[in-house]
Amino acid sequence: MALDEEIKLLSRSLSGFGVDEQSVISTLGKWPREHRHSFRKERSDFYKPDGHHHKFERLNADHVRQLEVEFARFKNAAILWSMHEWERDARWANNVIHGGHPAVVLIEISCTRTPEELLGARRAYHALFHHSIEEDAAQQVQGAVGDVGVRPPLPPSSSSSSSIRVPLGQ
Repeated sequence: MALDEEIKLLSRSLSGFGVDEQSVISTLGKWPREHRHSFRKERSDFYKPDGHHHKFERLNADHVRQLEVEFARFKNAAILWSMHEWERDARWANNVIHGGHPAVVLIEISCTRTPEELLGARRAYHALFHHSIEEDAAQQVQGAVGDVGVRPPLPPSSSSSSSIRVPLGQ
């Protein structure tokens, strides 16, 4: 592929929403120093002169922040994809309960998983966070709703655990 075509491909890979990681890695990985320099010179929207006469082009700070966000999304997606489904669902539930994420995530998990998958996520939650998901959810409901009295019952299997918070279970 000609340098001009590769520069256009790389520019498309780094522009807009999302980052085409495969194109970036395959293109930059095989470019010699001169090609990278040509790309920096040609893409004034990405790069600007240093301004201190050090004779190098630096990446635009706004573009750096955008790339950091995009690559963080990719990193998070790769991590979530590599997790076991139960662990992923347990971590999502913990983020919803403790991290202030929207409750629709829990609704989606509960509506799209089989009973076996839900039980597996519940077990993974207990193994990862040493509390039952019901206890943690009840604590948040109690704090958010007050004295409404809406608390999920503790399941029989978790009552044998030594890490149950007794006041919540009563």
